[in-house]
Amino acid sequence: MAASDPKSRVVNAKIAAHWRWATTIDRSAATRPAREAAQRALEASVDPQGQMTPQQRAAAVKSLRSAKARQMAKARWDKKKREAG
Repeated sequence: MAASDPKSRVVNAKIAAHWRWATTIDRSAATRPAREAAQRALEASVDPQGQMTPQQRAAAVKSLRSAKARQMAKARWDKKKREAG
């Protein structure tokens, strides 16, 4: 049965993740479906009508990835700033 409190669930999830990766020989193959799904989702978000050329779509996805990465970095920075006072 799953743990009921959030801290126990987090600890259990971390243990499971470590077991998973400790017993996975080809990590790249194991994560390929998720990477491919993420790529398709990004492509669909920048070109929902499918009107861009492959080169345009690739450039737009690259820019979107950069924007998302910077957004996450800014969120971490903002959180540190708030916690510092």
